[in-house]
Amino acid sequence: MSAALALRPARRRRTPLLAVALLAAVVVNLVLFSALARMLAVSPAVVLPPLVELHREQPPVVPPSAPPVTPRPARAPTPPAMPTLDLGVRPTLDALAQPLAPVVVPLPDLVPQQLGEVQAGAPGVLAPTLAPLDEHDLDEGVRASDRHFPAYPPRAQRLGLTDTVVVSFIVHEDGRVSDLELVAARHPEHFREPSFNGVLRSHFVAGRKGGVAVSTRCTWTFQYVLP
Repeated sequence: MSAALALRPARRRRTPLLAVALLAAVVVNLVLFSALARMLAVSPAVVLPPLVELHREQPPVVPPSAPPVTPRPARAPTPPAMPTLDLGVRPTLDALAQPLAPVVVPLPDLVPQQLGEVQAGAPGVLAPTLAPLDEHDLDEGVRASDRHFPAYPPRAQRLGLTDTVVVSFIVHEDGRVSDLELVAARHPEHFREPSFNGVLRSHFVAGRKGGVAVSTRCTWTFQYVLP
C-alpha cells in the first residue's frame, strides 16, 4: 500500500503542466496571427505597372505573281464561201465520164493597118493599136532618110566634157517620132537636149512586118568626142 500511495502525487503534478503548455501555445499563435494581420493592414498596396500589349508585325502579304500570258497566234481569216450558181442541171456519172468537146470560135483575120482606123458605124471609137515592135522582129528595118547630127554643146566643149548618149524612141507607121527616152548619159544636163533634137530633126521610113508598115522601138547612140 505504501507504493500505491507514493505514485498518486506524481500523476497530479503532470496534468497542470500540460494544460499550461497548451495555453501558452494558443496565446503565442494568437499573438502571431494578430501581428500578421496588423502587418498586412499597415503595408501599402503594391502597384503593378500597366500591362503593355505587344503586337508582332506581320510580314507584308505578297500576292502570287500571275503566270505569263502567252499570246495566242492570230487565226487566218476564213475566206468567204464562193457563191454557187444552181442552174437546175444535175449531171449524171456517165455524162461526167465523157470528155468535153473543144469549142472552136472562128475569128476574122485582122490586118495591122485596120487596127488604128476608126471602126465603121462607131464614130469616135478607136480600135486597139498594136504595141511597137523591136528592130530585130522586123522583116525590113527602120531607115533614116535624112539623119541630123547634133552640134557639140559649147559649154560642154569649154569644160572639156565628153559623153556617149543612148536615146530610145518610137517610129510610127507614117514615119512620125514619139516617146523619146534617155537611156544612158554621163552628163545629161549638157547632152540630153542636143541628142533629142538630133532625133526629132531626122526623117524616118517605118519598118515592115509581113509587108505592112508597123511602129517600131528604135535606139540611137551619139558619141560626143572633142577634136
